[in-house]
Formats: sequence, structure tokens, C-alpha cells
Amino acid sequence: GPDLFGLLSYAQVWQLLFYALVVFGTGRVLSREIGRDPAGFPEVLASALTLRMLIGVIVASIAALVGWWLAPEGAARQLAVIFSLALVARGIASFAQQVFTASEASHLTLRQEALWRTTEALIGLAVLAVGGGLIGIAGAHLLSWRLQAG
Repeated sequence: GPDLFGLLSYAQVWQLLFYALVVFGTGRVLSREIGRDPAGFPEVLASALTLRMLIGVIVASIAALVGWWLAPEGAARQLAVIFSLALVARGIASFAQQVFTASEASHLTLRQEALWRTTEALIGLAVLAVGGGLIGIAGAHLLSWRLQAG
């Protein structure tokens, strides 16, 4: 119903609020640095990924703690935490897309998104079919981003 959809939308907005901090502009840095010195690609990639993961863990932890503290008890609180945890995986997945763009293989981004957003929808439908409910849908969201990040 509309109340559950509202809670899901609330959790998505919560995640997107912190997502900009996870991304932290590393995509632009990747493109610029790789364009300047293609031979330095491995070092730039390693540094940027380390930064993205570190920031992702810090931001996701803060988002989960603040979400737990600010959200009303129940499903809203659980959703804020689950969507906060998905931030790390989503940050890594978007990092891969930025690497594809920086290395002039952006067609791989379309393949990744088509595969994983379809997978997320199918997992979500399976969860609903077995009665998983709203928390199950959030779990499907978290799982699909973790799989994509992997």
C-alpha cells in the first residue's frame, strides 16, 4: 500500500542523501589522472578505490547510526540502516562504472546496469512472492548492490 511505498521511498532518499558523499568526486579525478598519465593507471586506480572504500565505510556507518537514532522505531529504522549499508556496495559499483568511463569502455556500464537492475527487480519479485515484505525488498536491494560491487 501507499504507507509501505512511502517508507521505501523514505529509505531511498536517505541513501541518496549520503551517496554524494560516498562518490566524493573520485570519478573526475580518475578521468583526469588517467588521461594525463595512462601508465600510472594501476596506482591511480588503487588509490582512488582505497579512498572510495574508506569514505564509503565511514559515510555508511554515520548514515546507519544517524538513521537508527532519528528514524522512528520499526520498519523506518530498519530500512534506514539497510539502505545505509548498501551505500558501500553502491559506491564500489559506481566506482567500477567510473573506471569503465575513464578507460574508454563505457559500454560496460550499460551492460552492468541492465544486468543488475533487472536482477534486483527479479530478486525483489521473488521476495514478494514468498511473502518477504518491505524489509525483504530492502534486503534484495542490498544484495543486488553487493553482487554488482563484487
